[in-house]
Amino acid sequence: MEDQPRIHYVDALLQSLIRDADSAKERWALVPKHFKSAPPECRTLWTEVIFCFTFGQLFAALAVCGAFVEYFLERAIPAFCMRTGKNPVAIPDKLHDQIKLAASIDLISQDEGKLLQDFRKLIRNRFDHADIVAIANSLASIERVGIAWVEQGEVRIHFFSEDVLEGLRTVTIKERVEKATRILAPPVIRWVGNWAGDCSRKVWGPKLV
Repeated sequence: MEDQPRIHYVDALLQSLIRDADSAKERWALVPKHFKSAPPECRTLWTEVIFCFTFGQLFAALAVCGAFVEYFLERAIPAFCMRTGKNPVAIPDKLHDQIKLAASIDLISQDEGKLLQDFRKLIRNRFDHADIVAIANSLASIERVGIAWVEQGEVRIHFFSEDVLEGLRTVTIKERVEKATRILAPPVIRWVGNWAGDCSRKVWGPKLV
């Protein structure tokens, strides 16, 4: 039997995209796309989020989403100060402090600030820094595993040792990362897109008379 010719990696990728076309259309429809008033650099980063999310690169989509939020605030804070007549402020290096500053000048609400801090801790830090263990444990962590049996009418349980648990964690980490990423990506990216759209209209949209 003759060996089948090996398909080029790029061709295999294109074929997989064609097979995934219907779900890609569904993901495309989920992503907010309406903040044309934002600077082109912000729109370019968000386009990368849309591309990665649409074509199923969910880990990359969340990582770029973290970079987008940080860059967006770096541009929005000084523009908002200028628009509202506030004194110019120095932009902090860390996203934690940028979020606090944005709330203090009323660019974002206190509730938005809390949500963005959660986003920073649970999404941005983990995906931007590729903290695989933390991502895997986001929705499902393995803390105790044992074998149960009935002996003389009583249920007995033998719990595995920490060494065995660590082996199970290692074996399942890929599946747990994929599941967490798949569940987290749609609501997180949709919320960030809607938030950025509202915020950009507040900063760069038409002024209210």
